[in-house]
Formats: sequence, C-alpha cells, structure tokens
Amino acid sequence: MSESIDEDQQQQFKPSEKFLQELGALKYSNVNTEPSVTRMSIVRQFDPMTADHQTPNSNNRPSISIQSVNVSSPAFVQRNSINLNLQNPDPGNDNEIESSESNQSATLIHLNTPLRPINGDHLTEITNSSNKSNGCTNLKNSFLEPQNEQIIQMNEEIGNLELKSENLELLIGQLALINEEVIELAMKKINKIQKDLEKKDEAYDNLRSLVKEMDNRESQNRSKTQELISKLKEKEQECKNWKQQAEEAVESANQRVQNVSSTETVSLKAQIKVLEMRVNSLQSQIEQKNRENEELSNIVNELIATNKAT
Repeated sequence: MSESIDEDQQQQFKPSEKFLQELGALKYSNVNTEPSVTRMSIVRQFDPMTADHQTPNSNNRPSISIQSVNVSSPAFVQRNSINLNLQNPDPGNDNEIESSESNQSATLIHLNTPLRPINGDHLTEITNSSNKSNGCTNLKNSFLEPQNEQIIQMNEEIGNLELKSENLELLIGQLALINEEVIELAMKKINKIQKDLEKKDEAYDNLRSLVKEMDNRESQNRSKTQELISKLKEKEQECKNWKQQAEEAVESANQRVQNVSSTETVSLKAQIKVLEMRVNSLQSQIEQKNRENEELSNIVNELIATNKAT
C-alpha cells in the first residue's frame, strides 16, 4: 500500500517532457525573453498545484492543458496525509508534522497567487519560497522514510505470519488426517480384540461344559468303584465263611476218625479225601475269586487314574 502511494506521489510531482523541453529552450536560447516568461512561469505552467496554468505568451505557444488541483480539497489533503496516518507517530513529532503541513499549505497558497513582473526582491522571495518548499518536501520525506520502512517491515511480518498461518493450516489438516487414520486403526484393533474375546468366550464355555461332563463322569465312576469294593468285601466274607466251614468239617472228621474203629477209618479216610478234594476245589475257587477281585480292583484304579488325568 505504501509503495502504491509513493508511486502516485512520484507521478504527481514528476515533471512532464514538455516542461523539460521548454525549460531547456529557456536556458540555452539567446533571444531576449519577456519579463513575464521566466523559469518560474514555466514551473507554474506545469505545476499541478496552481490554479492558473497560463503564461502571458500563451498565444504564441501551444496550449498545455493540465488539471488544476485545489489545495484545500479533502482528496488532496487525504492523499498527502495518507502515509502519515498509516501508523501512529510518536507524540513528540506532532508539532513537527503540523509545522510541515502549515509550511506546505503556505507554499501552495503562495504558488496559487497570480504572476507579477519579476524583479530582484521578488526573485529572492521566489527562491526563498522554493527553498521552503524544498525544505518541506525534505521534511516530509524525512518523516515518511522511517514510516515507509516500518510499513515495509510490517508487510514483511504480515507475509511471514500469513506463511506461518498457511503452514499451521497445513499442519492442522495433516494432524486431522493422522487423527482419522489413528482412529480408524484403533477401531480396527478394537474390532479385532472384540472378535478375539468372543472366540475366547466360546472356547471358555466349551471348556466349562467339558469340565462339567468330566465331573459328572468322575462322580459316576466313584459310585461304580464303591459298588465294586462293596461286592469284593462281600465275596471275601463268603470265602472266609467257606473256609471256616471247611476247617470245622475237617476237625469234626478227624474226631470221628479217632472215635470210630479201624473199619470205619477207611471209609472215613475216603470221606476225608473227598472233603479235601472239595476243600482244594474251594480253595482254587477262592483263589480265582481273589484274582478276579484283584483284576477288578486294578481296572477300577486304572479308571480312576484315567478320569483324574483327563
């Protein structure tokens, strides 16, 4: 913005080519010019700040139409003071700015006055006024240069901030994309974990049902083993009873043998042999029963061991 204002000011105060040509012709011509056609009159002719742009010899030269500028117009004041209002100057510089503006307005009012024949005093006044105007422009430039530098620095800072904001927006977009990806991955992991938990729950339910079945089988096997043990005890008791009966029978037979005569001993011996044979057969039966009981007990123990192992 400051650069565009400076360009406008340069275009406004830049002399035209016709002005330079007439100024050169006036400088290098050998013809005696009229008193009213001087260097200052040419300046006034091409100065956009003056209200009257015509010289006394305007009939002999081509007319130059330059737009007049009213010094007191708000557009001119705003255009000349726009750089001063871009930043708030220091409070100590207010008086200097006011004095420069008053000098500028005085110089411009002086330039708006009608032309007079130039003499020595008037020439000194003109040179003084031109020096004042140059001093005002120098003062204005001295005030505007640091402000323009500050404006350029502020524009650079604004550009850097805009770049940083764009980078931040890009980073925010990238972070949003990364967050979306992280959320998607987390949701996928959560779904996988839920599926794994469901599978583990199913496996746990199956194992629990198997454990219950094994407990039921173990209880059934225990009841069967108890029944077998009770049966074995009954068989053992029966064997013992038979053994006692056989022994009693043998003793009674021996007593009878002793009591009877020799004739009867033969028959008794035969009976004894028969009884012995019976006893032997009973013993063999008892042994077989014991073997069967041992085999049954071994089978029961094996069943119990297998149930415990499973």
